Amino acid sequence: MKELLDLNIYGKMREKKFFITLILLIGVTIGCLYLLSFIKEKINLSYAHIFMLSLTVLLLSFFILLLFRYLIILILSLLAHFRYKRELPKEEDLKTISIIMPVYNEEKILSTVINSLLNLNYPKDKYEIIIVDDGSKDNSYQIAYQFLKNEKGIKLKLLRQENQGKAKALNRAISESQGEIILSIDSDCVITKNSLIYGVRHFRDEKVGAVAGNVKIWNQDKLFMKLQALEYMEGLNFNRQALSFLNKVNIVPGAIGFFRKEILEKVGLYNGNIYAEDCDLTLRILKAGYKVIYEPKAVVYTEAPESIACLFKQRYRWTRGILQAVKKNNHLLYHSKASFSLILSYLLLIYEAFFWPAMNLIAHLFFTLLALLYGFIPFLFIWWFSLTLLDFSSACYAYVSDKKSENNTYNNKKILFSHLPLLVLIYRLFYLLLIDTIKVFAFLEEVLNLEMGWQRIKIAGKLNGYLVKEKV
Repeated sequence: MKELLDLNIYGKMREKKFFITLILLIGVTIGCLYLLSFIKEKINLSYAHIFMLSLTVLLLSFFILLLFRYLIILILSLLAHFRYKRELPKEEDLKTISIIMPVYNEEKILSTVINSLLNLNYPKDKYEIIIVDDGSKDNSYQIAYQFLKNEKGIKLKLLRQENQGKAKALNRAISESQGEIILSIDSDCVITKNSLIYGVRHFRDEKVGAVAGNVKIWNQDKLFMKLQALEYMEGLNFNRQALSFLNKVNIVPGAIGFFRKEILEKVGLYNGNIYAEDCDLTLRILKAGYKVIYEPKAVVYTEAPESIACLFKQRYRWTRGILQAVKKNNHLLYHSKASFSLILSYLLLIYEAFFWPAMNLIAHLFFTLLALLYGFIPFLFIWWFSLTLLDFSSACYAYVSDKKSENNTYNNKKILFSHLPLLVLIYRLFYLLLIDTIKVFAFLEEVLNLEMGWQRIKIAGKLNGYLVKEKV
């Protein structure tokens, strides 16, 4: 009875806040229309000039907001860096872990992935591996079957089912798990040896519900992949480190994510109706009041898409999935117990998924138009130079900060610090425009509720054939 009463009160509170917000928006719209007519009458400008003036003010405000966002992320990331603790738990304090991995048509790399899981620096009796073959049509099941009787003596369970999707495969693995901590890992990622120790140590704090790992690009042998590696380092992991200071990381990546099992069962498991099931699950854990943090030394290597078409498919799915998760969890904004840091983390998802890409494209089109029509080329140059300078500053910090997670050697070429200026320039002038275009199209199609399928990315298998070797 009490739960029903609380739910009723919460529903009324949410409804009240919604109507207040709607009234404010209507009031602001009416005020803007009145201001527009007042300006036209007093200054005697045409609507075209007023539009250009308004757009200029809007873009200036956007740039100030962008600068503020960069500074906030940098400050929070610095604070997280200084707060980072390096001590490792004693062996007797280590928790039991269930590593769960859904598999679908991964015969090219599966042997290497499973070998990496069998060679972790963690007590063999304290972790198990559960592999769910989700209706693979290749030899993935047969490859995994060969490891059932492994020489390491590690418990490995292999399950098979009709193709039902990643979320259902993960949920089935969780139902079969025995560990206190669940580690979800993608079947195209190679995990480094010390990742379990670094990830699981945070669960000594009972309020920690999940830990996000560090995803790195392995195939950095071409410029296009180096740009993606820069995006992972500056755009993804850099943000996670900043939000980790607030204990509000908003996406625990599917490639490597640690979860307390009892909390998963409390908030509900993976949702198969959302294409970013990891984002949706993370938001539910945050809403339940638990901490979600980032561990830079829990590292997995993955292969980046090697063509623009594959990259388009991947980022399109990511963006639509994040927008679905944001829409499904929009009540966070009206939740009576939502903290400022939680709302900030949630709003950053919206900012990164739509607001920033849309405004970035509008700004480039606007300044390009000014340059072509009125010869205002300096405006275009100043805009690009300012953004490139911001990107370079954050890239330098992210590069130096990320060095602490490099406890493994690279067999492939990696980003060198001397290459950063040129990479950032290409990243700003070409790569981000491509990504932002994809995000805007994904947003429009999500608004129109157009159907989409799971966009599977083909990998070249460059991670196959070797394990990541630790430095001596």
